[in-house]
Parts: sequence; structure tokens; C-alpha cells
Amino acid sequence: GSDLQVLTVGRRRDGSVRGNESSYALKWHGYMGDSEVEMLGARHVGDDILGLMLRIPVGSALIRSDIAAAHVGESDWYVSAILNADYSFSVGDRSAYVFGEYFHNAFGMDRLDPMGIQLPDELAVRVARGELFNVMQDYLALGFQYQWHPILGQTATLITNLHDKSHIFQTQVDFNPGDHSRLQIGVVASIGQSGDEFGGLPVLPDLTVGGGVSGFMRWVYYL
Repeated sequence: GSDLQVLTVGRRRDGSVRGNESSYALKWHGYMGDSEVEMLGARHVGDDILGLMLRIPVGSALIRSDIAAAHVGESDWYVSAILNADYSFSVGDRSAYVFGEYFHNAFGMDRLDPMGIQLPDELAVRVARGELFNVMQDYLALGFQYQWHPILGQTATLITNLHDKSHIFQTQVDFNPGDHSRLQIGVVASIGQSGDEFGGLPVLPDLTVGGGVSGFMRWVYYL
């Protein structure tokens, strides 16, 4: 069946709750045959937002699409979208999963200032609020997951900025020796030239953010 959801988040400014600082949303979720559909109408921090989500099975694959249109100010509309496809299959007696995803950020830029980051106001505000994490417009992500052993799996993801061709590559190995513990080890590498989004962006004459290679290890024990 279908369902209807309502969300309200009040936010204060100068000690009182302000409508232009708050968020209100109404979402309908339903089915059309084997496909899922969601429609959203919202008012978020002064912006009017319309959203549409589709999930469509195609054989053993699943295609997802999210479209969000934000009305900012008196007349500007920004339409962002995600298109994702994933597929699960077996290699011998091992399970595998692959996916591809395209993301268009309507608030992003098509080029970066080589002398430093100069973000448009609408983009800077959304990055500061944690709503966006990329500053350019178009991205492609490819990834896989493979179960090497019942207790050992690996994931890998490559994210490409389609404007400057810089990349982020991440791979992670998960070791699950039992129900009570998990060990995760991974590497994240930024690939690109200085001035590219993922290659290292100059923010001050002697300061660059991004770029380089980092690693992580996480062990979790459940009592």
C-alpha cells in the first residue's frame, strides 16, 4: 500500500522560531506495479522544494532516480538529480554486487578558480549547512562489493569529477570473525592535480585542502 509522511522541524533565530529558518515536508510513497514512487513537497530554510523518486526493477538490476527542484529567491529554480543502477550476481559460490551512479549538483560550478575557492553564495550556504559535499556540477561513481570468504568481504568505489577528471578511490576490507566483532581496514586516495577538486584546492597561499592518501582501521566489539 501507499503511505503519507509529514515532517516539521522548527529552528530558532534571535531567540524565537522563524518560519524561514524552519523546515516542513510532505511525502507520499506508493507503488506502480513493481516500481516504487515517492513525491515530495517541502519548504526548507526559505526554499520551496519539489521532489520525485523512482525505483524500477529491470531483470536482476534495480534502477533508482531522484530529482529535486529547489525554488530559490523570487524566480530561480535549481534542478539536481541522481541516477543509480545496481546489480547483484554470483561468481562461483561467492556473492558480488556492482553499481554505477551519476549525480548532477545544480548549485555547483563548472570550473574552479585556480587561485583559490570562490564559491557562489547559494552553494556556500548549502555546503556550510552540510547539505552538499561537492562544489562542482557533475560526478560519476562506480563501485563493487565482493565476498571473498563468508567472513571476509571487500568494497571499492571510484568517484570521478566529470569536469576536471579528478578522482577519489576508496577500498575497504571487512573481517567478521563472529557475531560480536568486526574489523574494517581501508584506504582513501585522492587523484588529481593541484587546483582540481579532489587533487588539492588552495585556500590560502600556504594552505591546501584535499589530496593525498589516507588509511583507516576500525574494530568494533558488540557486548
